Amino acid sequence: MKIKEFSPTDEEKQRNMHFVTADKCFKSVDGIYLIFLVEGKKYRHLKITRADSKPIHNYMDMQKIKNCVLGNDCFAVEVYPAQSELVDGSNTYHLWTWGGIDVPNLKNMPRYH
Repeated sequence: MKIKEFSPTDEEKQRNMHFVTADKCFKSVDGIYLIFLVEGKKYRHLKITRADSKPIHNYMDMQKIKNCVLGNDCFAVEVYPAQSELVDGSNTYHLWTWGGIDVPNLKNMPRYH
């Protein structure tokens, strides 16, 4: 998958607030995915959606997007909020990363396949 950075048009900004709140905007070269990067002081937040608003959840596509934007060596976490904090206005998926993420060595985890 190839990703390229771009500047959204005024029309795109009016249609989708993610364009307005993002520090950088990317899209897949094939036009399927839109990716919005928000860079906080202590975190980076990727918002990933399909241009046609359909659900995603293809693990390898999410991994490739993470690698392209945040880097191959970056750990990222997908967040599922408490029901009371759920905002479900679109099929947007959120990956977060921050310095010092302490995760187990995933290669040593039991595998069930």
